[in-house]
Amino acid sequence: LFPQGDLFADGAFMVAESWFRMNQHDKALAAYLVAQPIVDAADNIDPKIKILTRLHGSQSANKTRKFNEALQLASTLTTPESLAKPNADSFRFDAWLEVGTAEEGLGNDDAALQAWRSASKSDAKTGARARCMIGDLFFKQKKFAEAITEFKLVYYGFGGTQAANDVKPWQAYALYEAARCNFVQVDSAPAASKTKLIEEAKKQFDYLIKNYSTDRLAPEAKKQLETLTKLSNK
Repeated sequence: LFPQGDLFADGAFMVAESWFRMNQHDKALAAYLVAQPIVDAADNIDPKIKILTRLHGSQSANKTRKFNEALQLASTLTTPESLAKPNADSFRFDAWLEVGTAEEGLGNDDAALQAWRSASKSDAKTGARARCMIGDLFFKQKKFAEAITEFKLVYYGFGGTQAANDVKPWQAYALYEAARCNFVQVDSAPAASKTKLIEEAKKQFDYLIKNYSTDRLAPEAKKQLETLTKLSNK
């Protein structure tokens, strides 16, 4: 009703942000794309809103597998010049994470790896998540040793068991996936290597259960540990 009003850009952003917070990512993306030129042109808006319009827009695009749109939105936030503001590094790490996700979705694994390497420089949740995604990529490529190395950097890093609460779910995930990396090799491994692979997987599942007992993956880790224990007793 008031396209020239002082709060028009704020309102356009809040429409998109409301859909985003309700996990309605299709509607959020459409609203962010409408809001972006309005927000960019506004002189009286909080600079953080300009960043979040692109960042949350890219996250919504990745959620809906609109990878080209995600890449376009997030890549504008990855240069030093784009975020010459307080807390710029935090937003830049988040943007690199979305760039990597978009690149992987487009089938560009090397570009995804490079982007996630940039995101992994964060010493907070984004860094832990980025390392998990690198580990997942190596796992997909059956580069098990490289994958386990990345996962270990998550569950032994970031303060270990004293990590921030928002990092701990990623540590539990890293433990679970590291154990799986060992477990999936058992059937095809030479007899001399089977025992070591089983024992390593058991240690990782056990570490998860003991240190992240309330995590959503703990019950499944218990099941996997029971399976491995039976296998090692044969």
